[in-house]
Amino acid sequence: MVHKFHEFSGVSHEIEGRMVLKATDGDLMIRVPASSFNSGNANRDEHAKEVMEVYKFPYVIFKGKVTPKDEKTAHVAGNLTFHGVEQSLEVDVPYEQSKGVVKGNLRFPVKMTDYKIERPQLLFIKVEDQFWMNGVLEFTHSGHQ
Repeated sequence: MVHKFHEFSGVSHEIEGRMVLKATDGDLMIRVPASSFNSGNANRDEHAKEVMEVYKFPYVIFKGKVTPKDEKTAHVAGNLTFHGVEQSLEVDVPYEQSKGVVKGNLRFPVKMTDYKIERPQLLFIKVEDQFWMNGVLEFTHSGHQ
């Protein structure tokens, strides 16, 4: 996130996901506990939890389809639910596959106002509306059909 006086980011290591591959595409579901993002500043994190109303909306969820474009890029299209608001999302994801592991690098912009999230402020100046969600997704074959 960007504020006039500084930039910061929040990181979560609690991402959960499942991808079910079919002949030409796949179904994808990802969820992250909204309270799990950590910016390294406890006061800022607590304020973010209040603004995101994590007790009312505990997860950030994506559900959609994955369609390979070529051997290094997949098209991901679906719906992102954040703060109880669902919006469509489409993004191309670079990926690599090696030894049964598929690893993709997800990056897309999010506008807080699109998800009815009040923009936090410091010294009466609000953070910018748009921030970037980034993620590294790793999927392995589970053996289930």
